[in-house]
Amino acid sequence: GFFNRRGFFNLDAMTLAEYRELSSRDTYTTLQIWLQADQLFTLNQDGSEVLSESGRKRLNSAMVEFLDYPRDSPLVVEGYATQGARDEQYLRADERATGVRDYLVNVFGRVATLTATMPVVAEAIGSPSGDGRWDGVALTIFVRPDSLVASDTVGEKP
Repeated sequence: GFFNRRGFFNLDAMTLAEYRELSSRDTYTTLQIWLQADQLFTLNQDGSEVLSESGRKRLNSAMVEFLDYPRDSPLVVEGYATQGARDEQYLRADERATGVRDYLVNVFGRVATLTATMPVVAEAIGSPSGDGRWDGVALTIFVRPDSLVASDTVGEKP
């Protein structure tokens, strides 16, 4: 619903290429915060990853950066993983993105329909690593350009 009405599609039915095209549209400005897996997750005995206490603190800090933007701005948690075969990378990337999304919905009260996941695997265009790869997540918020202007003036007196 929300994504469709605002020029998005159902992310579950969208290919990675279609998702990446969203970032190039003039309708929204995308803002990203990149977070490394080793700073967010700890391993369970079964090999699955869960958010660590320090990871939750990092997510809290990252989300503060988005507080100036409207709460109805879509947020996509992109999952990245570099180890293993491509199918293993996909599963790990999806697990990471879903864990972070669930945390953001539960702790920050993000509307579930406005908070999505996209497992991207290892290829990370624009990642801070500089090599086009990433191991972790990126929080990507889609903000209307008119909201950017409004948020820049928050707290200013006439």
